[in-house]
Amino acid sequence: MDEINPNDAILRELWRRNALRREAKLPPIDIGEELDRALHQRAANDFYAARKALDHLRPRLEEKWIARRRRRDPGYIPNRNTIWCMMVGTHVTKVLDRMLRMRTGRVHPGWPGKVISYGENAGDVEENV
Repeated sequence: MDEINPNDAILRELWRRNALRREAKLPPIDIGEELDRALHQRAANDFYAARKALDHLRPRLEEKWIARRRRRDPGYIPNRNTIWCMMVGTHVTKVLDRMLRMRTGRVHPGWPGKVISYGENAGDVEENV
């Protein structure tokens, strides 16, 4: 049996859109550019779906940050409308991204950073992803 390439549906849609544009006497869209954009969007959606599986850890990570804050300021009462709490949310998201990268090797498609390998097999080598 023939295997169906997941990109075929995207290409068929792009060709259909170009046919409609030709019929309307509009300039055609660049198939390569639109295909790259659609594949990037699919990769981003897959990444966010995988990260959502780790969302059950978010409250525990936030509790740990609040506990750290309370060690410095015992009278601290969390208020969700402060910049500090927004920074905690950003930090927790970065921790979840790092956990996802360490568990599955997935990184956000737009992530320009470097992966640093830790442990006995690392050899102090930085690799671009």
